[in-house]
Amino acid sequence: MTTVPATTRPPVPAPRAAGPATPAPVATIDPVKMFRKYKLVLAIAAVLGLIGGAVLHFAWMALYPRWTARVIFQVFSVQADPTQPEGAGQVDDVALQRYMMTQRAIMTSDLVLLKLAEDRRMTTEAPRWASKFEENGVYNPAEAQRYLKDIASARVIPETRFIEMSISWKDRENVTALVKLWRETYETELRRQMLETSSSQRDAVTRAIEDITQQVNESQNRRAKLLTDKKIDVINKQHIDTQQNLGVINQQLVNIRLDLEALKTRMVSYEDELRNPAGPQFGEALRDEVESMPEIQQIKGVITTLTSERQAMLLKFTEQHRMVRELDIQLQGYQQSLDQKRAERIEQRFRAMVDATRMGVAQLEAQQLDLSDRQAVLSERLRELTQTQAQLDDIDRSISLAIENRSKLELRQRELNALQSLDSFMRVLVFQRESLPTEVSFPKLKFLLPAGLFFALLGTSVFLIGRELLDTRIKGPSDVALIPRARVAGLIPAASEDPSAPGAVETAFRDRPRGVIAESFRQVRSALSKRMDLAAHRTVAVVAASPGSGGTTVVSNLALVNAAAGQRVLVIDANMRRPALHRIFGVNEGPGLGDVIMGGAALEGAVQRAGDDRLHVLSAGSREHRASELLATEAMTRLVRQAREMYDIVLLDVAPALVSGDGMAVANRCDASVLVVRAMSETRGMVARLIVDLNDARGELLGVLVNGVRASAGGYMRSNIKATHEYLNT
Repeated sequence: MTTVPATTRPPVPAPRAAGPATPAPVATIDPVKMFRKYKLVLAIAAVLGLIGGAVLHFAWMALYPRWTARVIFQVFSVQADPTQPEGAGQVDDVALQRYMMTQRAIMTSDLVLLKLAEDRRMTTEAPRWASKFEENGVYNPAEAQRYLKDIASARVIPETRFIEMSISWKDRENVTALVKLWRETYETELRRQMLETSSSQRDAVTRAIEDITQQVNESQNRRAKLLTDKKIDVINKQHIDTQQNLGVINQQLVNIRLDLEALKTRMVSYEDELRNPAGPQFGEALRDEVESMPEIQQIKGVITTLTSERQAMLLKFTEQHRMVRELDIQLQGYQQSLDQKRAERIEQRFRAMVDATRMGVAQLEAQQLDLSDRQAVLSERLRELTQTQAQLDDIDRSISLAIENRSKLELRQRELNALQSLDSFMRVLVFQRESLPTEVSFPKLKFLLPAGLFFALLGTSVFLIGRELLDTRIKGPSDVALIPRARVAGLIPAASEDPSAPGAVETAFRDRPRGVIAESFRQVRSALSKRMDLAAHRTVAVVAASPGSGGTTVVSNLALVNAAAGQRVLVIDANMRRPALHRIFGVNEGPGLGDVIMGGAALEGAVQRAGDDRLHVLSAGSREHRASELLATEAMTRLVRQAREMYDIVLLDVAPALVSGDGMAVANRCDASVLVVRAMSETRGMVARLIVDLNDARGELLGVLVNGVRASAGGYMRSNIKATHEYLNT
């Protein structure tokens, strides 16, 4: 046999440290899948719910129907004017709602219900109802009141001014009579309360009117005495004259202060000019004023005339001519005279302005002092007059306010007398009287049918969801993903789901290479090869979770698919208890693994070709050498290492982990391991324990392969299988 070159075995990975516990993911429910899976069950539940609702309705109608009699009251605001229509005027919504809630509470109060129960007409107008509370022919009103609290109700109709009073019972004539007696009892109690309130209000208003009248008389006497003592017959004219004079003086003071401020500001600027070391810098206005003086204008006229003559001579002579030079001398003289005269006049005018400003400041300050004295005198006089006038105004206001309040109280007194004659005096009037009900208030078919449907669907849905959540069996890769530290290696559908109908599933890849199962093994092989290449793994222990999980089937098909991919593959049957690979591949039962470990044969001589030069099988060995204890020996370790050096990939089939520890012994001597579970057989808890064991082994756990997955109702796998088959066989 030709062997591949020996390669250095990669280092054995160190045992993985146990990290913090990872919380298990919560199982999720796909609503669409659930509906498609259980739609028939839900349809049956819906029909049963409708039937149950209908049966409940007719049973309730026959045994205990509920008739409801009602009275509707309308609530009015406080009547402000007897001449206006009932309910007119502005209404405080908050106060009105509070009043309505108060009346609702009174209607259902123990006092009103006890008076209703004690009404002598109860036994004659509602005899069937009253008979429930008779003991030895004696009517018990206390028991009747307690029952009334359960069946009588009153409510404020939202967004309205109506209060509804209602009683529900099984006899419609008696329940109508009960509501009638309840209404009359409430109206009697309401009228009594309103009369008491109105009487107390009238007494309070009368006492208030008498107190205000006495207060007005006292204020008028105090005002008359003040007028006599102060001689206030002309105070208004004096007050107005003083106020006007004070206003004039105040305005004059304002004007004087403004003028004085302006003169002082001007004086400061003049003094600054006089203190200027470079001499005063006279303004343009002063210079313009000096320029307009006649003597300045006369000199400027002479200069203008001489300048014109000089320009005319220049047309005949040069500037060096005697006559031109004489004119220049004259012009220079007049110009000097003009400058001197201008400076003198400016200085004279400036000093005159300074003196005038100083005089104006003095005059204005004297006027200001005089006006301030007059202002103080008038202010004191005005204060005295204002104080006296304020006393009179206070007295007059108190008298006017008291008279106004007395008028309001007198009006209120007339209103209270008039309101007693109005219907709206009660504020709560009957809007709709009780009448014999024409249909039951409960049960109603339109309510019980949807209720039956709802509760049937709800109960069924809760049961189905609980069943799904409590079912911990592995049904597919999604259930494996819920297990902590679990990695999905792939899935293999059940043979019955493959439309190509493979005969022997153990050799499905060889017999039906275009089948769905063969394609599934190709996908699994791709996923495993990627991880194995990254870690340089060559020896893989395929561990079945339990008998029937299909570990041998996975080994045989993975061997076939890897050989078809051009790899040299060795399959080792390490299932000493129930070996099957020799039968699947049609090779001899021995010599095999047990013989090689015991030293009875060499590995090269024990392996057998399985119809393909790239695929070889090492059977379990002769029966006398099959002992599971051999799998945990150093000889087994050397055999696995030797096979790794000879082949591209070595697949080892072992006994199921649930019934044997052989899988762990082999996994500790291989580079990696794969756990095979069968759908609908193993639970998540059992698989989680096996994953923990394999993760603690020397070889890396490549993942969990779910075998025999079926397309459940409502799932998406069936359509995927159909599409795959059609694509591969078209």
